[in-house]
Amino acid sequence: MKADGEQYSQVMKARAFDIEANRMVCLLNLIDAIELGVFPLDRVELTNLGNSRKIVTVIDITKTMLGENEVGIFKEVAEKLLLKEGKKVRVRPVEKPESLGFIKRKLEGETLSESEIKAIVRDIGDNKLSEVEVAAFVVGVYIHGYNLEETAAMTKALTEDGKQLKLEKGPVLDKHCIGGTNGRTTMVVVPIIAAAGYYIPKTSSRSITSAAGTADVMEVLANVCLPLSDIKKITEKVGGVIAWGGALDLAPVDDEIIRVEHPFSLDPVGQIIASVMAKKASVGSKYVVVDLPVGPNVKIKTRDKAEGMAKKIIQVGKKLGIKVE
Repeated sequence: MKADGEQYSQVMKARAFDIEANRMVCLLNLIDAIELGVFPLDRVELTNLGNSRKIVTVIDITKTMLGENEVGIFKEVAEKLLLKEGKKVRVRPVEKPESLGFIKRKLEGETLSESEIKAIVRDIGDNKLSEVEVAAFVVGVYIHGYNLEETAAMTKALTEDGKQLKLEKGPVLDKHCIGGTNGRTTMVVVPIIAAAGYYIPKTSSRSITSAAGTADVMEVLANVCLPLSDIKKITEKVGGVIAWGGALDLAPVDDEIIRVEHPFSLDPVGQIIASVMAKKASVGSKYVVVDLPVGPNVKIKTRDKAEGMAKKIIQVGKKLGIKVE
């Protein structure tokens, strides 16, 4: 163990677990945790001493699964660090992120600035916030909502945090359905737009609540697991493509927020709008049609709520330079 500023770090041996934790987490022996001064849900920075790759993870603690000077590594962390069993890892405690204060302010009903929202998104993307902390943010947004400026700020932050598709041809069009029905308009709309001489790089989801999502249906006809470079090439050549958006790293923090929302079916209107518009901005869309199904068995229950959401989507689109109908 050695001093590192005012904190300590310790070199440990990696113990690889063939388990997908679905989050960036590592496991420490209780004695090592005490020496490092960390507790469950605290954060440590892991550095692979073989290649200098670093990542911040949340920690769990065990008395029996690890020996002293061992750090338990799950599949997601091993892949990020390119780390194998038995290799040396430096473990260093890190401070709680400033964004926790911003999350607390949202829980108290305060309005967040663009820089504060950007900090929250950045820390989610950098794995500096635990699931509990992300859930607290989601609850704050669910209870108090976003105003227009916050919604636009969240949209921009989500877009900038991920990869972006840059087509050399245009104009780029897109469509989106808020969901809740089993319609498959994408399968019809994309070829029509492409045939009309426009460009539509359509990213779609797999099934969430229905028997099959648009990406699942399209996969019966063609491969939908395409890298961003292939989506660009195909769209520029034939005008359109339908691809699964889950592996493209477009607004990836949005996917993490959705994962936290899902167990309680929390769908804050502002976050839905930011989610939709971030995905559209990420592929360079300039003209977007949004379908808002209304009814007792879909996300939007009344026409008044649909009209209110439509106005907000159009307003956010204007701030992003996207025309929305």
